[in-house]
Amino acid sequence: MPDNVKRKLPNVRKGPSPKWELPLRWEGVRRDNLKNTSIEISIWCQERFKKTMLGFVRLNLAQGHFDNKPVKWSDATNAEKSAWETFLKKPSETHQIRLPLRPGSFEK
Repeated sequence: MPDNVKRKLPNVRKGPSPKWELPLRWEGVRRDNLKNTSIEISIWCQERFKKTMLGFVRLNLAQGHFDNKPVKWSDATNAEKSAWETFLKKPSETHQIRLPLRPGSFEK
């Protein structure tokens, strides 16, 4: 999977409980590379003059190390790690997983 790939999904207009049910697919990714991959999905609110991150999820096995030190991208929660493990068991199947968003605090 290429580093720092960004995909913009269709906007969800106003509503009390928006849902995003869109498939995420990548072509040409080797299965043996998935164990060392981290995917971050962030949800943003874009207003006229600013963008605010509402929250994010980070999918990985929460075990990344480099030079015997934990790496920043490996801080998946238990629920996120479990979701990634479910995907890794059957990566070619469709999985429907609900995860709570972590709080976002980044503003542009």
